[in-house]
Amino acid sequence: MWYVWSQADRRVCSRYTIIRSYFRESDYDKIHSLKYMSVSPYEFRRRQSRFESYCPLCLYYENTMKTSGPPDHRGTIQFREHFYWICSQHTNEFIQHPQKYLPPANNAYPPEDRPRILTETIDLEHSCWAKRLQVRGFCLVTYFDGLPSRKLVPGKIVTAVLYKDNLYLFCTEDCRDKFLAQPDKYANVQMKFLYTMPTIDVKSLPNVGFLEQTVSKFYLSARRVPVPDARFDYLCEYFKPASKVPAFLNVVDIAGLVKGAAEGQGLGNNFLSHINACDGIFHLCRAFDDDDVTHVEGDVNPVRDLEIISEELRLKDIEFLNGHLEKLEKLVVRGNDKKLKPEYDTLLKVKGIMVDEKRHIRFADWSATDIEALNKYLFLTSKPVIYLVNLSEKDYIRKKNKWLIKIKEWVDKNDPGAILIPFSGTFENKLFDMDDAERAKYQEENKVTSALDKIIVQGYKALQLQYFFTAGHDEVKAWTIQKGTKAPQAAGKIHTDFEKGFIMAEVMKFDDFKNEGSEAAVKAAGKYRQQGRNYVVEDGDIVFFKFNAGAGLKDAKKK
Repeated sequence: MWYVWSQADRRVCSRYTIIRSYFRESDYDKIHSLKYMSVSPYEFRRRQSRFESYCPLCLYYENTMKTSGPPDHRGTIQFREHFYWICSQHTNEFIQHPQKYLPPANNAYPPEDRPRILTETIDLEHSCWAKRLQVRGFCLVTYFDGLPSRKLVPGKIVTAVLYKDNLYLFCTEDCRDKFLAQPDKYANVQMKFLYTMPTIDVKSLPNVGFLEQTVSKFYLSARRVPVPDARFDYLCEYFKPASKVPAFLNVVDIAGLVKGAAEGQGLGNNFLSHINACDGIFHLCRAFDDDDVTHVEGDVNPVRDLEIISEELRLKDIEFLNGHLEKLEKLVVRGNDKKLKPEYDTLLKVKGIMVDEKRHIRFADWSATDIEALNKYLFLTSKPVIYLVNLSEKDYIRKKNKWLIKIKEWVDKNDPGAILIPFSGTFENKLFDMDDAERAKYQEENKVTSALDKIIVQGYKALQLQYFFTAGHDEVKAWTIQKGTKAPQAAGKIHTDFEKGFIMAEVMKFDDFKNEGSEAAVKAAGKYRQQGRNYVVEDGDIVFFKFNAGAGLKDAKKK
């Protein structure tokens, strides 16, 4: 106890000496460390210099804005009437020659327009954020520091930064801090993308040869990607807007399934949580031979792989179904709950299809009551599937493969009407490393084009989505809606007040606008329509909404 007391006394006395020295000498041209002084953030801001909380030596030597953020007392120094924050690397140098790094010798002040860490809620679906988002949300720092490999890593909203009214996302706090220190170094970087590539799920057996061929660096890592559309490009070229916002899809990569996943193998029960929130599935299927890319089953047989994954999805749904049926049975059969009886009957019908008939439920006919009940459960086998067949580059270019006919026969039998898209991961990866001229020449020489645009568009359509345009010199934007959406609900996608105060929608078809050449010409041709509440918005409509401004917003129109 005496030892603890003596140590505390010694420390108090040393601090007291430092504090007493500070007050005795504070009027002289001496540097004082405020390490042990109780300086509040308010006091620091009140007495800070024009360097604020940035190290003046970092600005002097490297033009780097290294900051303590909230004042860190360990680097806080007083010289004359001002407080400064000096990084640990430059503390001794500043103490020896302070006037060398202060005005008038050093006028490298931090710029007024500095990046700011965002603490407010960010919704990337909202136009105010979407139009500010840079480089599709990829981390600029990881990309730049990793050159020439051009690694594309999606950024996170929690590390968002606003700089010159542009939004940047970073994959880690370290990357964000690097950007904060040297924003212009990174903000001026031009990132190279393959295409405007792809909520839809990507699943496969492990080692199908898609991920391994590094296509993932521009496909699976993309997360949120724009949907290519020549109509959108035309409108942007016509209006030359300040903001361009295309339609988007989200792609979520999950680890591959293995045989027995429903019984706990591979991802096991975690698989359900990974795929359940998605609206559709890209089913990747390997149809190429490569000794360097092993197959979990030992050999390449895409038909067998299709069977495995299809069966695992069904078995997982049965497991999920049985748990809910057991709970409902207690309430309906034993408890005589009449409100839950329709839902219970629907699940019994689901059991008959999946267990007795061994089919996926998306192939059955369902009433409106059934669909309302099914929407609560999000069965895996209810999701639309697009089959992507990964070929060798040679087979893709010559448009021949020994497995394609067998795969097509399996799809026609087990998933009639589903989309089947052959592509080559090797070919797409080769295009990625080319510039635009090389890419065009290579495709022309081989008489073949990339399949990625088709994959995106079909994925979008599989979700029963479409979009209408609002177009003008301020912004051209594609607004995603479900097929069958009526005009008031489409207006509500822009703002809820548009739906509440809806008066009419003035509509012109994209083809009419392009063929006639202008809005005035469309009107003169009698093709500019005024539509009411019951109008079902069609894909590609250019819409001009009118609504009652008293319903909420000041502006009465949105185009």
